[in-house]
Amino acid sequence: MNPHIGNALWLVSALPFWYLSSVANPLGAGILSLIPFIGSLALVGGAVVGIIQRRPSLLIFVVSPFISECYVAVAGALRGQLRGNALLVPASIFAVIQAAFLIWFLIYRLKGARLAVSALALFCASYASFAWFVGAMAFADDWL
Repeated sequence: MNPHIGNALWLVSALPFWYLSSVANPLGAGILSLIPFIGSLALVGGAVVGIIQRRPSLLIFVVSPFISECYVAVAGALRGQLRGNALLVPASIFAVIQAAFLIWFLIYRLKGARLAVSALALFCASYASFAWFVGAMAFADDWL
């Protein structure tokens, strides 16, 4: 297997594990661990409210984590090949796409399911932030 593909697959499978590991230890990596912890709680809350309200249209929220996984896969495939200002281009494109999706998500899906949509948007924002951070470390091959 190509090592670049191996890096991409490893990061794609590791990202959700790292993200959800904050549930077991919310302050395990310091105060920044609260971001995925709160996002995980928002995911559970939004999913429960969406199920109770029977809103299958809320499944559109899976697009944002999918975009995050694609970004991390690209970062894994290009591991160590971008540093400094070169890192700004893919990171900025990812941030703009995620922001546009979340704004659309909040504006057009808010009708009748404010609590569920807000909670799922919080989860998507926290997952995207976490993916952006992991992707930036992978692009530069500079891990904390």
